Amino acid sequence: MSIASILIALSAAASDVVEVPAATAAGAAYESVSNVFWTADMLVWVLTPLLLLCSGLGSRICNAIARRVGHRRYPTLILFSGVLLLLIQLIRALIDFFWVRAHDHALAAQLTAVADWLLGELRDSLFLIIGGVVAITAVYWLMGKSPRRWWLYASFTGAGIVLCALLIQPLTMDYAPLGERPISSKITALANRIGVSADRIGVQHADDQSGCGAATVVGLGPTRRILLDDSLLDNYTDGEIIESLAHESKHFVRDDNIKAVPLISGWLLCALWLVAHLGNWAARRWRNAFGFASVAEPAALSLAVLIFAITYLVALPFGRAFQRTIVEQAADRFALDVTGDNLSEAMLYVKDAKCYPLLVPAPGNFYRLFRATHPSLEQRIQFANSYYGTSKAP
Repeated sequence: MSIASILIALSAAASDVVEVPAATAAGAAYESVSNVFWTADMLVWVLTPLLLLCSGLGSRICNAIARRVGHRRYPTLILFSGVLLLLIQLIRALIDFFWVRAHDHALAAQLTAVADWLLGELRDSLFLIIGGVVAITAVYWLMGKSPRRWWLYASFTGAGIVLCALLIQPLTMDYAPLGERPISSKITALANRIGVSADRIGVQHADDQSGCGAATVVGLGPTRRILLDDSLLDNYTDGEIIESLAHESKHFVRDDNIKAVPLISGWLLCALWLVAHLGNWAARRWRNAFGFASVAEPAALSLAVLIFAITYLVALPFGRAFQRTIVEQAADRFALDVTGDNLSEAMLYVKDAKCYPLLVPAPGNFYRLFRATHPSLEQRIQFANSYYGTSKAP
């Protein structure tokens, strides 16, 4: 290539550079506030069982329940786990109420109706409490069956449940076939080139009335589907739609959802091993203060929840980093390799900034470390401005 051709190419590329939107004052303020609420919500899972454990209150509550049910193991465990999870959820609900209010005020939007908030909170709490009680009862049943290896069997069971949940996820969602749309032929052409069957692409209704749209991949293996919001298809340019599809196609062809299984399984294995070994050591060491001598006792549930919460917070930054780099950043690169449409990719993230005005394009380290599942808007726009892959095929 001649020097003149290179200069022309560089000039053309420079003309397509997209500026990173500036953070709004409301967005910058809300990031700090939301970090506080997020931290408080996480600490509930640590401080509540810690308080019950160190004060001996948890053991006294458990013993009171045991006396009421005739010291039967499983009724005691079920009721005590329900009380513990209910207490945690009541505190979290209070935090969530003020968090929602802070979000509404930051947007200068109409306040969320208390009835609507309460209905959603009750639904989520019931799901968590019932599911938690069932899971806890199953783990304690395994403790009784295999006192030495229960943690290993429980982690394998948990991994199987995660796998099944991902497999059936598309069956729980409402979506329609792509159908005949002005963009359909372009979508089908790109999908065929990448190796995605058109019948694996669906359209789901977006309740958001702002015109903002998104795409996602649900399921895994034989059940996986690419779902495009109808608002994406109706309100975005053809280039932006194709770029969004190309990004999700990477998740589809690489079956990225299955990557969650070893991550969650590894965390479960470590957390349950710590409960079995560190928990039993602590129970024996402070049996008089705690009121129990083994994690197999129902009263030890506070200790088990505490260990689980701490291991989750320790593992969280590593999981987030994996998702940002190995999963999402790789999908951005894949999309540009397939389409070569840097401008449309950058404009997708400019639209994200407009759709979510409280989203800071370059968030602080705390948000990035613990909360961010994707690269920042600044990183994604700058990447789209600068990356020019040599391949136009997956």
